[in-house]
Amino acid sequence: MNIKRAVPTAILCVLATAIPAGAETESNCWRATKAERRMTRSINDSRGESNRRPLRLDPELSHVARVHAAAMVNKGEIFHNDKLETRVTRWKILGENVGRGKTTSSVHRSFMASQTHRSNILGGRFFNVGVGVKSEGDTMWVAIVFEGKRNPGTTLDMPRC
Repeated sequence: MNIKRAVPTAILCVLATAIPAGAETESNCWRATKAERRMTRSINDSRGESNRRPLRLDPELSHVARVHAAAMVNKGEIFHNDKLETRVTRWKILGENVGRGKTTSSVHRSFMASQTHRSNILGGRFFNVGVGVKSEGDTMWVAIVFEGKRNPGTTLDMPRC
């Protein structure tokens, strides 16, 4: 599939299981954007409709997702974060959805129409979600990181107050 022409679209998810060591971080100043909150709400609405507990929007995971969404904008294509396993610390299981579209709703619908992406959104092993949304022109680029441990972190520098 030519990803550059498939809008909105999403590509395969990544799952890994291991518990790497990582650095402690603080996240006092990170704030979700309106688009990131809308995407999180869509995820948790879908989970509620399937009798799943809501995912907690995690600042560290969201920072990882936002950095990756910006990288996709800069490159002009959708791709998975090949550094995900090292950028997220204290993880037990990870999942990732990446895509682009005109709105967060169109990207979410695209994810829900794909069994692999839907499995990440509805996954019972996940507790936390990180959402990164970056816009360029009339396109929203979205990276979502799912994590199954209660206190993930990141090796990326977090914004400070």
